[in-house]
Amino acid sequence: MSRWRWVLASMLVAAVVRMGAATGLAMDADEPIYLKAATHHANAWRAGDLGSFGSQPHNPEHPALIKQLHGVGLSLLGPAPNLISKLMVVRGIEAGGGVLLAGLLATVHPVAGMVAAVHTLHAKYTAQGYLEAWPMVLMFLALMAWRRSREDPARRWIVLCGLAMGAAAAGKLIHAMPGVILVAYLAACRPRMLPTLVAAGLGSMLLLDTGLWTDPLGQMGGRWAHHAAYAGALQQAAGAPWWLPLAALSGLVSRWHPEVFPVSLDLLWMVLGLLGLGLAAWRPGPRQPLARVALAWWVVCLMVLMIWPTRWAQHALILVVPLCLGVGLLVEAGLSRASSRSGPSDSAPRASG
Repeated sequence: MSRWRWVLASMLVAAVVRMGAATGLAMDADEPIYLKAATHHANAWRAGDLGSFGSQPHNPEHPALIKQLHGVGLSLLGPAPNLISKLMVVRGIEAGGGVLLAGLLATVHPVAGMVAAVHTLHAKYTAQGYLEAWPMVLMFLALMAWRRSREDPARRWIVLCGLAMGAAAAGKLIHAMPGVILVAYLAACRPRMLPTLVAAGLGSMLLLDTGLWTDPLGQMGGRWAHHAAYAGALQQAAGAPWWLPLAALSGLVSRWHPEVFPVSLDLLWMVLGLLGLGLAAWRPGPRQPLARVALAWWVVCLMVLMIWPTRWAQHALILVVPLCLGVGLLVEAGLSRASSRSGPSDSAPRASG
């Protein structure tokens, strides 16, 4: 089967899984808050009130890009949509991002796309009205632009990488965290390109995050103060344990909605993904740079999630992409080894004949 058929197959599977989740999952804890934010922006879009684009009366601690995207979707429903209609539109927008990510991962390896399609944690939070799906897509595009820049030194790939990173930050800041790895790589290997990457990233973030259009420094300071205060409050209240990211990613402690996801292979994907990343990062080959960056992405982000006191299950989504790539790389290595072993035996009869 051709690569593009695998891409379409991954997206089809992802769509089926997320359609079932979007229609079967009850409203989650944070969805009402994000619906209020989306409704605010929808009203601004319908009224053509550009001045309201920069205001964020609901959850201003998060950037505005994805809330604006949700608002555009809600604005198409008319002036007074009911709650179910609003929820389905926002969930549909997020599910679209989840489906697209599965297809994009399949362009690297078909198995990576299929893993993303059926990954329970990813399916849950990209079938609900959260802010996660599209920043994940944007950060993956940044990774692919970085990868292309290694093959083609043209400046445009660094610019595209920076633009995608900035857009991810404008969607939800935590999803731009893997960009630290790409910045560190450029600083070490191509330092002359670092100013280009940083300028493109900051420009993209400031343009797309309408919450920063007025007093960007003050807004960023306010967001940081909010998160720091919230983290301190959780710490005093004996919040989530340090190992929550691993528990959420693997489903080891509790299953995610077994009535909606009757089968979950998240633990298997985590084990195989780490094994694949480790082997590919150690063995020389064309995939080694990608594997090393993906492994660093996983390790560094996991450490930050474990150290930072604010821990929610959806934060572990930033660890999903490298694991999907790792499973794909493991299968690719296994098939390559099997092919190399079968080659001599296949050619021996022809030589003797």
